[in-house]
Amino acid sequence: MNVQILALELKFEVRNELKTVSGFLKCFPNLETLYIKSAKVDEQPTGKVSLKFWLEDGPIACIREHMKVVFHELQGSANEIVLLKFIAERAQVLEEMVIVVSVSFNLDVC
Repeated sequence: MNVQILALELKFEVRNELKTVSGFLKCFPNLETLYIKSAKVDEQPTGKVSLKFWLEDGPIACIREHMKVVFHELQGSANEIVLLKFIAERAQVLEEMVIVVSVSFNLDVC
């Protein structure tokens, strides 16, 4: 399967949900555009993640090779910022990164 565009809605404050993302992205090495929407969390946050969290599963080909990222509803959580940093630092060819912040964006973490 040659998926070129993928959209994910993620609860960044739910650690177990984030654990599946890197493995999932590895299934799509030819991915060109990744849309991420940050979902609001109704339950208790289950922990912060660090850059090491994203490095544990090894390299993700679609991020290293070529990528456009569109991030919707950025709320300003530390977990969101860590993923953005991971993508920005690891992408060898990051063609474009668009970030659309939520109206409730948290300026305290920046």
